[in-house]
Amino acid sequence: MASVPSYQYSALPDSKRYIRLLALSSSMDELHGSLETVSVSEAPPYEALSYACGDELPTSSLVCNSASLVVTPHLLEGVRQIRDTVGPTRLWIDAIRINQIDVDEKAGQIPLMTQIYSQTTRVLVWLGPAGGDSDGVMDEIWPLLDKLQAVNEPLGRGDYVQASIPAEDGHFCHSWVRFWSRSWFKRLWVLQEVVLARDILFVCGNRIIEFNILNSLTLRACRTGIISYTQSFADGVKGYMVLANLHPQRESWRNKTLHSSHLLRKARSFKVREPVDRMYALHGIMEDWIRETLRIDYSAEAQREYWRLYVSIEKLILENIGLDILSTAESYKRPLELPSWVPNWHSLPPTQYTANGRSLLCWLLPE
Repeated sequence: MASVPSYQYSALPDSKRYIRLLALSSSMDELHGSLETVSVSEAPPYEALSYACGDELPTSSLVCNSASLVVTPHLLEGVRQIRDTVGPTRLWIDAIRINQIDVDEKAGQIPLMTQIYSQTTRVLVWLGPAGGDSDGVMDEIWPLLDKLQAVNEPLGRGDYVQASIPAEDGHFCHSWVRFWSRSWFKRLWVLQEVVLARDILFVCGNRIIEFNILNSLTLRACRTGIISYTQSFADGVKGYMVLANLHPQRESWRNKTLHSSHLLRKARSFKVREPVDRMYALHGIMEDWIRETLRIDYSAEAQREYWRLYVSIEKLILENIGLDILSTAESYKRPLELPSWVPNWHSLPPTQYTANGRSLLCWLLPE
């Protein structure tokens, strides 16, 4: 790559109306493509890549417009696997479509998330390379779903062997937990991607599976008692159960009945890099009266005083929805400046159990 010049971003004509798409080459040798600038309202068919960026430094290179675009190894491997498994396509990728050093461009692009994800033909979820027997988990999904569909009532511990369900201390359950513990399932930004997507395809190594199949498996596991009969099994699907709950609520979002107070509660255990992203990551599926009022600001001052954003959102919810949100105010690690009636959404609530002793996992399950 030494002879290839570094890629230089050119300014978007209007960061609130235009996006960049990566058109992958059909070549099966070196991975390369081109960045296209298009109006989001007139964009050609494209797919969106959803992945967890993690803490990796951008040390890999993608040849883009005959120049070297620096990306993380995880992203580069994901793009290559998408090309090899799904085929050449146009991709919208957050780390590439935005000039990351231009905070104004980043702020201008976030309000476009609703339109970007709702009009994409499909969201491709890159879970990462094969590992922890993820191939075995992916290969077992269909057979396990068939077994669970034959069960019409909750099973006791002694019934699992008879029903050929994997034992809680067996290899599959341990692999299952590792699979669902992948960082993508803990990332807050994926919530709006799931709610807004028309279709979702998971890619893990060279295996692919549709969201609807994973959704069916997890719901059947819950209804037959697998989720409750082993804590390790339940721990492995906490993040996914929230997603499974949100996906059917796309109609609720379209009917404007998916409330921000509900979303913020659901999102509390998910991870973001910056406290301000607790709100920005949900911007695309919040009510119009929040999206039209909320100003995206990544300045150093706004990030340092993120509590001001929490106060603003709390006031909007109180004015437009009601007082129920006040029941969530108790929080760990509260900034001194944060009023007592405002939750610190960047921390978990003090208790992880309800009054009847049930784990908050029960609250995460689909309603």
